Amino acid sequence: MRFTWSKAISVHIDLIDEQHQNYFNISNRLYDLMQNYTEKDELKLHILFDELLNYAFYHLASEESFFEECHYEETYVHVKEHDAYRKKMIDFRQKIRESDTDKRHIGEQAQVFATSWLIEH
Repeated sequence: MRFTWSKAISVHIDLIDEQHQNYFNISNRLYDLMQNYTEKDELKLHILFDELLNYAFYHLASEESFFEECHYEETYVHVKEHDAYRKKMIDFRQKIRESDTDKRHIGEQAQVFATSWLIEH
């Protein structure tokens, strides 16, 4: 699922909004790759998925630091949500790296999950 940024999902914190926009940009690139995915694109899939994963983990760590600085009351609940996201994305990465998986299917599932999760989060 492709995503277009809108102010409707803004958290009104410039740094976090910018990170969200970058995250969606990477996710959209993964979406584009998966639309016409063939076996010759496997290396691109690994690289792009790892870019999304690494950026997401960086972003979540940024948010968590922000929570601490602001003494955010819902930090514990929010971090648990982040941890569940981290686990699911690591599971996707493992599946993508397995030789006997349908990489297109897993890549599409991962991209939809990643985009939907941030929108709903």
